[in-house]
Amino acid sequence: MKMNNKLGLGMEDEYNKFKIYYFLFVILVVVFLAWSAIGVGYDMAKARMVNYYLWLSLISIAFILFDNLTKKEFEEIDTVTIEKTPIHPKFLFLIGLVISIFMAFRIESTKTAFVPIPQFQLFDYRLPNAILSGVAGIVEDMFFFAFLLPTIFAFLNKRVFNNSIISAFLSILIIAFTFMLFHIFVYGLANQPAFFASFIFGLISSSLVVLTKSIIISHFLHFTNNFVASLLMVMAFVWW
Repeated sequence: MKMNNKLGLGMEDEYNKFKIYYFLFVILVVVFLAWSAIGVGYDMAKARMVNYYLWLSLISIAFILFDNLTKKEFEEIDTVTIEKTPIHPKFLFLIGLVISIFMAFRIESTKTAFVPIPQFQLFDYRLPNAILSGVAGIVEDMFFFAFLLPTIFAFLNKRVFNNSIISAFLSILIIAFTFMLFHIFVYGLANQPAFFASFIFGLISSSLVVLTKSIIISHFLHFTNNFVASLLMVMAFVWW
């Protein structure tokens, strides 16, 4: 029991507090996207991408709220924000922070990103563009890994296989492939290396969510990669 408490298991109040923190964080993400959309004014060429991510974030919030406000018996829609994590959120936050520091130094020293980044050139300065690129990664995480992944897993596990291992394996593959197809819209059909990198990142993030039942580490990975790479104007990406 003491070990469980150290890991954060069985601490209902702590998890409820964490969900509130996460929801407030998501609200800040939406506010920043809305501010960015307003900032570009009537320049539709610039506004198209940021508006797309804004709507994607609103859809994700709607599903997150639905899952948290409805009875858990309704299993057709599921998110990771309501689950008890095998590791306390504070430790997951620390792990994500350490990995992010390593990624930032790696990207800065090699001048290569780990995954391709959406190129936002909406503002006159690099910093807000870099933040917007990082926020776009968080929004993608919210939709694909915090909502769509656990929803597909819940459907496969309850309606098809009744086997958590098979359902988790297939869910990871489905989401990684879907995540790769999504980036056709971001990068175009010609950039095949970007598709492969997106698929690998989808596999990694999906596996982390399945293992930790949390989106925290994936958020750190995605935001750091996009933010640092965009801030340094890194165009290439590498997996070694």
